[in-house]
Amino acid sequence: MQQGTATLLAIMIMLTSFGSGSIAPPEGVAVPAAGMAAADANDTLNRTNTFPFDVLFDDYHEYYEVVSELQRFANDFPDIVEFYTLTDLIPAGQTWQANEIYGIKISDNVANEPEFYDDPDEETLFIVGNHHAREWMTVVTPMYFAYYLTHFYGAPPTDNDGDGLVNEDPIDGVDNDGDGEQGGRVDAEGRALFDGIDNDGDGVIDEGIDEDPIEARVTQLINNREIWIIPVLNPDGYMYDREDPDRFWRKNMRDNDGNDRYGDTCDGVDLNRNYPLEWSHNTQGTALIGDDLMLEITVDDDNPCSGVYHGPRDFNDDDGDCDKGFFVNPCVVGDQNTGDVTGVDEDPPDALHDDKDEDGMVDEDKEGGFSEPETQVIEYLTWRLDIYEDYPQDQYLADYQDGITRANWPDMFVEASDGEYIRN
Repeated sequence: MQQGTATLLAIMIMLTSFGSGSIAPPEGVAVPAAGMAAADANDTLNRTNTFPFDVLFDDYHEYYEVVSELQRFANDFPDIVEFYTLTDLIPAGQTWQANEIYGIKISDNVANEPEFYDDPDEETLFIVGNHHAREWMTVVTPMYFAYYLTHFYGAPPTDNDGDGLVNEDPIDGVDNDGDGEQGGRVDAEGRALFDGIDNDGDGVIDEGIDEDPIEARVTQLINNREIWIIPVLNPDGYMYDREDPDRFWRKNMRDNDGNDRYGDTCDGVDLNRNYPLEWSHNTQGTALIGDDLMLEITVDDDNPCSGVYHGPRDFNDDDGDCDKGFFVNPCVVGDQNTGDVTGVDEDPPDALHDDKDEDGMVDEDKEGGFSEPETQVIEYLTWRLDIYEDYPQDQYLADYQDGITRANWPDMFVEASDGEYIRN
């Protein structure tokens, strides 16, 4: 995947569970007795909700609730939030179950920018939830972050926890002001382990942690980042798992067996394994995985009935360097090629990043991955956020202000010499 001048930091949030914890207060800070705050003292210990939007998170959000809330962010904060139907980007236009994937971009000045504009002077951040259907917490975590950013953006320094201090307990997992739960477990560096235990016995977990953030820091983050939030990447699987009594569905809802029913054991693709990098390594028993190139034992994800099925194989000559008559135009075939000697998949993306087919390109002919509409959303979104030297940003924005629509991305597919369309 090519990148332009903008730095892309992709954070795929795939949390399965989320707990909490605390650590001892800084030296010299007096700590009130748990649950014994005086009537005129700080009431942090006696309240469950720290921020006004906390009351919205007493349960997991349904898919349509998420969509409604994302739209409301764009309506209520039009200067910093833009709402997108991301499935509009992909050829299929929707998921297997005809659902849409939605997201928002949070950044300054979005009202005056073209769609999918990526400021070359600002880093791009992806927060993506719900690759796995059953991991409901990965939906509400991105949503909570969206509430947090929009609520505190542009706000003056505020005593959020009512203790007479301002900005003294920022988001870092540490009870910096020592006004909350004590006795939680910590790691070797003294950082909270977020153990999810009511260590002080007052009926509330970790109510003294991170309750007075620095408003100016939130404003600075939004003004200097392009923050994309996609709470539900797997709407089909998420809605199915919410209704399934077992509530243990992991994959999307691809109909692998072609029987026009969904939810069969052999249906679905594990979206987390449907990215091209090292796509086939888990079929080998052991493989060199990751940038450290350590030999690891893998699990077989080539079985459609497996919960970690990585999706169907790619039979496209993505780089177009081999004619269909292989012996007329021979190619060097990479060692990850698992099919016939056809010139397909002869340089798949892996941690070695070798030019296996000696065509001057690296990692350009994938074996699989991006077969699903959900992962294609990530592929196409990243593609269209890339900035290229052929499209100067000052002219691009000037044209937009003058009502001229210009693309800031090349075509993803181009026509090869044999008339076939290949990846650019």
